[in-house]
Amino acid sequence: MLGRIRQTFADMSLTRFKVPAIISVVLILTFTLSVVVASALSVYTVTIQDADSTLSLSTRKTQPEEVLAQANITLGENDLLDTTDFIEGSDSALTVYRACAVSLVDGDDAKTVTACKNVEYTLAKNAVAIGPNDHVSPALGEPVVQGMTITIERAFGVTVIADDETTQINILSGTVLDALEKAEITLGEDDETQPVLDTALTAGIEIKVLRVAYTQRTVNEKIAFTQTVKKSKEMYIGDSKPVQAGADGEKSVVYNDRFVNGVLEDSAVVSEEIIRNAVPQITLVGTQIKVSTIKFQSGLSPISDLPLPADIKLDANGIPLTYSKIIDGTAKAYSGGGTTSTGRPARVGHIAVDPRQIPYGTRLYVVSLDGKYIYGYCIAADTGGFVKTNGCTIDIYMNTVNECYAWGHRGVRIFVLD
Repeated sequence: MLGRIRQTFADMSLTRFKVPAIISVVLILTFTLSVVVASALSVYTVTIQDADSTLSLSTRKTQPEEVLAQANITLGENDLLDTTDFIEGSDSALTVYRACAVSLVDGDDAKTVTACKNVEYTLAKNAVAIGPNDHVSPALGEPVVQGMTITIERAFGVTVIADDETTQINILSGTVLDALEKAEITLGEDDETQPVLDTALTAGIEIKVLRVAYTQRTVNEKIAFTQTVKKSKEMYIGDSKPVQAGADGEKSVVYNDRFVNGVLEDSAVVSEEIIRNAVPQITLVGTQIKVSTIKFQSGLSPISDLPLPADIKLDANGIPLTYSKIIDGTAKAYSGGGTTSTGRPARVGHIAVDPRQIPYGTRLYVVSLDGKYIYGYCIAADTGGFVKTNGCTIDIYMNTVNECYAWGHRGVRIFVLD
């Protein structure tokens, strides 16, 4: 070869002195080319990790795919060859990740997907986006294996309103208290929330922070006087007379005021102290019935033969001077003898009443409103048949049927003596 080079330069009529220099350059180039060729053809070791198996291969191949072909390793459609640790011509490594099927549970959606390498790669390969507050289990860097389940918990939005500011947060789960902590909102000792702190969070829930403050104040207040009515038998119904003027009192009241977000919401009484008692207004009202005067026919005598008790006095017209009340009503007459409901004998002077209105044994004095009869002193001793029909006020007893017919159904004034 050297001879050829010399012959070439000789043919070119090179000078004697230039030939050695050119020969030197050619020799250097030849040496460099030999080194490069030798390097390209040198053997190095590639460690191939294929799933659970490891293979060390001596090779002169320069491309990862060529190395796999030399090792008789083929890739499936969804398998992955990781060349991160591969260095051409130097001892290095290749990693083969085999595809598998896993379950993907994304909130309420569950499906089977093709997985490879790790959780993060699998989600990306299946175009599943993960938000910054979402939670993935197992962790993103966890290797995938056949049949495993990948679960994604999606964060949801929560609105927190506090101190006239609205904060939006995303959270996976928890209670109102957890949401406040995430929003970096601190509650005072008396502060409250709507809903309450232990309420479970749901998507879209709105939480209001109520800033609560309590203050006490003392005020003097009027005590309004009361009006008391007392009954007087000395006055007629409809008449009244004040006997004591009313006067307002005064008290010192301590309130505990509750402010919510700066607005007074309610007040509670802590204590009261009477400064001056109120004086009640007292009014007398009459209970005596003012009745019309009855003009009696002359020469009338009481029908009842019951003796008039000594404590009952009559006026010139034969009317009791004292009585507890007057009842104006109606009366029928009956006869026939027998025994009354109270066991007394049926006789003139023993009359029938409604015991719910006039109790048995009550002493009475009865006259007709038309002034034609004075039945006189009598006692409530029997129950009238009118009780069921509400037809009369009393039934008076007569000795004969003819007297009953003569009496008929007549208006009466009943003086209640007891």
